[in-house]
Amino acid sequence: TRPTLIEKGRPLPAGDRFVEFRPQDGRVPRMLIPRNDVPQAFLSNPMNFAPPNARLFEAMMTSWESNQQYPRGRIIRQIGEVGEIASETDALLSENNCDHGDFPEAALDVLRAEIPEDGTWQIPREEVANRRDLRKTHRIFTVDPATAKDLDDALHIVKVPAGKVKGANGSMLPAHYEVGVHIADVSYFVQPGNALDDEARRRSTTVYLVTPIGVH
Repeated sequence: TRPTLIEKGRPLPAGDRFVEFRPQDGRVPRMLIPRNDVPQAFLSNPMNFAPPNARLFEAMMTSWESNQQYPRGRIIRQIGEVGEIASETDALLSENNCDHGDFPEAALDVLRAEIPEDGTWQIPREEVANRRDLRKTHRIFTVDPATAKDLDDALHIVKVPAGKVKGANGSMLPAHYEVGVHIADVSYFVQPGNALDDEARRRSTTVYLVTPIGVH
């Protein structure tokens, strides 16, 4: 059937059983969403969702029979308005399967059991004994910006006098600078197979966008 032309302020005709959705990805065909899966606000006044007030939705294909021109689908959620930075960023992450939702409570419970939320956690003495402690001998500083949510890497720079270190050929090196790179050992807090480990495996990495927010 041909698409219905709807005037502004008029509801979707009762006889229209589907609404056509157009994916942002040109490789994906247009999709027909059953009217009972469409927000009531759209059914009441579809033109409110037309430019310049177009909305972004996340949808999925549910079926595509051989006798159908377009696949059927269903709406997962409404993201926001087209053109808004937050909405477009959300859509971009979803389109590329970047999980940017909240961490599940099971994973957070593991973390809370390891690190008190009152900020009183300190490195256990036995753990300090197992590592090389440079806190009193080196000036170590973070390279993360002031807006960073996690300070997980740092540097130190030390001037090394001549004759202190041997080079690859066995001869003593002239005076030089030692640059140390320090990376937070987050694996200390993650036991293999627990809920936090499972969530970390699923997310895999950090995604940095042009916006100031990194998605973990």
